Amino acid sequence: MTEENTPHYNEKGPDVSSNLIDASFNEAETLRAQITQLQQQQAIFTRIIASQLEGKWTGEGSAEAWLYALDPNLTGTLQLDVPVTESEHTEHPKA
Repeated sequence: MTEENTPHYNEKGPDVSSNLIDASFNEAETLRAQITQLQQQQAIFTRIIASQLEGKWTGEGSAEAWLYALDPNLTGTLQLDVPVTESEHTEHPKA
């Protein structure tokens, strides 16, 4: 038996409830860590969308930068196709 599976004893015999409490505490700590990580990821996704809406596709504080923050393994692998606005077209439609 591992230490975490070893029952604790009191004057009445094995104290199974303390093992359950320990297991519940460990599960709660794991869930808290997972929730914290998800909240951080959600905040980054929100920044990515905000950067896109602001037209910041590359450079500091851009959608690209936030994607790299979310997954550093993407660094240098993305080739973003930055949208071109109508006002940026060099050719203007003929009247």
